[in-house]
Amino acid sequence: MTRDRSTPPQANRPPAGPTARRQLPSASLGFLVLTYSVLGWTIADFGQPGWLWWLFSILLGLGLSLLLSLPLSYWRVPMRWFQLEIVSFLSVFVGAFTVVLLLAWIHVLMVVLLLLSAMTLARLDLLTAHFPRWQSCLILAAASQIGLASGWILHWLMLI
Repeated sequence: MTRDRSTPPQANRPPAGPTARRQLPSASLGFLVLTYSVLGWTIADFGQPGWLWWLFSILLGLGLSLLLSLPLSYWRVPMRWFQLEIVSFLSVFVGAFTVVLLLAWIHVLMVVLLLLSAMTLARLDLLTAHFPRWQSCLILAAASQIGLASGWILHWLMLI
């Protein structure tokens, strides 16, 4: 049984043409919006002046979307720094301090890991759907901000 090699399989082909319509991965983007809405609800539930938490959450969403949209060639530049002994020592020292902080704030670490996994899943689905990097970065950033806003609005509506 030989397969006809004149036509490649259709599963991995990008849509033809620059104006071709791509389908958004609704399940993974919905999960991303849901996780960020839970974060928005949690921040709105603090009752304290939480403007710093809102700023942190907005910057986290934008930062993760930019970080996941970078090509792998940008990750090679910082690896050259570790060839110096002082930089290696300082990075181990900072890494150990970071681990202690993460263990002390385990509840915050779990939320960040959940957000990172939801955003990674959405980025992989956007990559599979052949979206360019800039479009996937904008989609991820928009989904995270929509989730934060919807969580805050839902919390506010429940208080009325």
